[in-house]
Amino acid sequence: MIKDLFHNPPRKTQYLISVVAVFSVAALGLALHNLIVYRVVALMLLVTVSLTLFLDIIPVIIAAVLSALVWNLFFWT
Repeated sequence: MIKDLFHNPPRKTQYLISVVAVFSVAALGLALHNLIVYRVVALMLLVTVSLTLFLDIIPVIIAAVLSALVWNLFFWT
């Protein structure tokens, strides 16, 4: 069981995990847009990138860049 937690999934699955994680947190931030400020969304996206650290380096970089772009385009005023 513990071995399965630290086993790296295939490369395409890692890309999918990083993109889906960022977009799901962004959707949650858009849903809660009236209740929270944009800085909370930035913290949520930062935590999301931190949680993808079990992946290889390229999917983590993609998640970081994507979260920065999403935050800049949708939430930063």
